[in-house]
Formats: sequence, structure tokens, C-alpha cells
Amino acid sequence: MRNRTLIGAIAALAIIAFTGAGCASTDANQVSESGTPAAAGAPEKKKTFPVGATVDVSDSGNAARITIADLQQGQASEFADVKGELWQVTATIQGTKGTWEVNPLYFSAATNDGTHLEASLGGAAEQIGTASIPSGQKTSGAVAFDVPAGHTIQSISLTGPLGEPLATWTAR
Repeated sequence: MRNRTLIGAIAALAIIAFTGAGCASTDANQVSESGTPAAAGAPEKKKTFPVGATVDVSDSGNAARITIADLQQGQASEFADVKGELWQVTATIQGTKGTWEVNPLYFSAATNDGTHLEASLGGAAEQIGTASIPSGQKTSGAVAFDVPAGHTIQSISLTGPLGEPLATWTAR
């Protein structure tokens, strides 16, 4: 009898652990306009903003204030192998909680016909670097995209380290 009770208790704990029952929600993937931190358990905020907007994002307990600005034709670095036209934005990222992971590969673009473009690593002369930004610290740099001829960038998206969408900035 005692063994059955112990096995039952272990099974109940395992179910609770795997289903998350009784756990508070986290702030994963919360987004809000700058100045209004996203609260855990709050309804999902809008995730699309105009280029130039500063947005507060959070993911897995970490948060940052991110501005995507200056969508313009870029100056290719000496390492760039551009097949179309190089376009870039300036990304400014300030850690606001925990440590925010910065990586140009977390950015992508969509063109006027829906073509998905990954960031062009080494494409921009002053590319934003990969870094861990603690709360209160800031970094800035270019994120470049090799845009096929005849296409225009319509939006820039940011994902978390596991590919989860965090925010999108639309071109005007």
C-alpha cells in the first residue's frame, strides 16, 4: 500500500511538471510600445510597428528596447557577395532586464511579393555584432539584406534564439 501511494505521488508530480499545471505564466514573447513594459500573463500586444519605432520586447525572462530605423540602400563590406541590391537598417538594442542575446541572424526581411530574406552576414560594413547585452547596456549596428532585383523590402522581423516571432517593423 505504501509503495502504491509513493508511486502515485511521483506520477502526480511528473504530470504537473510536464504539463505546467500550477505554474505561473512567463513573459515569453511579450511585446509593447516603448515605455510600457509587457507584463507576464497580459494579453498579447501588437507586434507590428513602423520602421523607426522603438519597441520593448521580452523573451524567456529577458527584455530589451529595440529600434529598427533608417531603411536604406547599404554600402557593401569587402566581404559581401551581393547578387541583387544591398539594403540595410540600423538596429539599436538596449538591454532592460536580464541579458539580451543579440545576433544579426535573428533578423529577416520580407519583400513586396512575400519573399523571405535572411540577414546577409558580412554584407554591411558596420554590421551589428553577436553579443550578450546586460540590462542598461546598448549596442547598435547595421543589419543588411541582399534584395533580388525588382523587389523592395516591406518588413523587417525579429525572432528569438529559437525562431519565435517577437516583433515586425514595416516600411512606409
